[in-house]
Amino acid sequence: MREKYDAVLRTLAEGYTGRQGVRAAYVHRDAVNRTLRGRRGGRLTAVTSGGAIPDNADFAVLLEPQGLQIGTVNEDFAVESIADDIFQLGNTSYRIVRIEGGRVRVENANGQPPNISFWLGEAPGRSDELSYAIARLREGIGAAEWRRYRCRSGMARE
Repeated sequence: MREKYDAVLRTLAEGYTGRQGVRAAYVHRDAVNRTLRGRRGGRLTAVTSGGAIPDNADFAVLLEPQGLQIGTVNEDFAVESIADDIFQLGNTSYRIVRIEGGRVRVENANGQPPNISFWLGEAPGRSDELSYAIARLREGIGAAEWRRYRCRSGMARE
């Protein structure tokens, strides 16, 4: 556990090297005196950053030319889409104009059917066997309901 703690401190003290030099070195670590102190800007970063990457990132869907936000789409959907794709949001179809940082700009597709599909399920798909069994069950329930309806309405006597 101590090794992980030291690794985090090392990262916070040394930062990382990018194109513009060392970045994200938020604390000064005095190894001789065994002390830590914040560097300039470290406090602001700590206060303004949540410190975690969100589990999912939604892209805002903006209707052009007004720039009005009409909804959101999943990040995976946005990244996999391209301009001129048509998708459905609510009960309206939209054509993608462009995709930019965190935003999908769209225009009304005037009722054109969607040409892309995207589905995120919350559970694994059904097997063919289970789907077949459910279909048989529904057919059986449907037939039984129809017989009951005919009996109640008097149609069975005709």
